[in-house]
Amino acid sequence: MLPFEEISEDIIWRNEQLLIAKTLPYTHDFSDAHKEFLIKHSIPTIYAVWEGFVQNSFQIYVRELNKLSLSKNEFCINILAHSVDSSFPQFKEYPIEFEKRTKFIVKLDSYFQGDFRISSIINTESNVELEVINRILNRFNLKPIPAYPYKQQLRDLLKYRNRISHGDISLVITESEFKDQIDNFVQLVKKLMDEVFQRILDGYNVDKSHLRERMN
Repeated sequence: MLPFEEISEDIIWRNEQLLIAKTLPYTHDFSDAHKEFLIKHSIPTIYAVWEGFVQNSFQIYVRELNKLSLSKNEFCINILAHSVDSSFPQFKEYPIEFEKRTKFIVKLDSYFQGDFRISSIINTESNVELEVINRILNRFNLKPIPAYPYKQQLRDLLKYRNRISHGDISLVITESEFKDQIDNFVQLVKKLMDEVFQRILDGYNVDKSHLRERMN
């Protein structure tokens, strides 16, 4: 399998899942209550397809980068910072007890002395809005996704997803609203998956953005 072909295949599978989420309420002669339930809960499914793609695509990207067997001095600073930040939560909360600090320093020293492996931990912050995906892209020195037209559309998807996931019974989505809103969310996720994939391809094959710039 060629590098990143796995991401391409994942997009195909996720597009199939999006189609199921979009059409399932109309595949059988459901009662009105059952149809309303399926319509409403298709939105968290659509979001899950998006967040799952972000996790999976960057884990594949990390795996391909690690196959290069480069040293930490050859990878760009963003990737090095991502890996250290993900591997050592102590940087966010430095240990108070000296004994714990000593153990932390021992692990840190061993980390920098050994072979470098990029961390595959991807923090999606449980809400992959535009700012979050751009922070992830930045960790790998990849180009950001423009705010227009995605920022507000993604916020709308997250708003509906969060209300439904948290059991907001006041949210009512009618059948007529479903046909437009759900289709918009499906198209949004499809476009965003393509945007992320293209940035991974360009960063790896064209820009070589995973590599550290040479100092003259």
